Amino acid sequence: MVIKATIRTDGLAKLAMRLRSIRPTLTPGQWLAEVGQDSMDEFVNVMAQAFKTEGASGASGKWAALSDNPPGHGYASQKLAKYGNQPILVATGALRDSLTKPRHKNMIFQVDANGILLGSTIPYFKYHQLGTTKMPKRPPISLTKDQIQRIAIQPFKKKIGGQP
Repeated sequence: MVIKATIRTDGLAKLAMRLRSIRPTLTPGQWLAEVGQDSMDEFVNVMAQAFKTEGASGASGKWAALSDNPPGHGYASQKLAKYGNQPILVATGALRDSLTKPRHKNMIFQVDANGILLGSTIPYFKYHQLGTTKMPKRPPISLTKDQIQRIAIQPFKKKIGGQP
């Protein structure tokens, strides 16, 4: 499952002319690669904060507590017994790592002229992101407007000499 943050491209022709005037030897693909690295660095920082705060830093707020129903035998107790005292959404660390480690084999992060595609190839990512009939959603990717600006807009502005 992927989440897509789209950058409006109304001024794409104007942006392309500005990019060519700044560094005429770079192709649009090379520009996107350079901007993409800055975007990925910020995305990783935002995701690390989301896991550290158990979702509180994101737009949808703190993730719901794990169920322990019946008491002592619910998922919270089972997880504690199997994985130790791990935060919400962390058992083995695979999901967290796929969103917080740059270029992780399970990270989806692509920048192109239409926007930024981000997510994880971990199969159970979608269940946490959307929830199920038996589990509340605990979206790892729930970006505030400020976080979207930092990930998707500021790296472009920085690259063309605008204010970050």
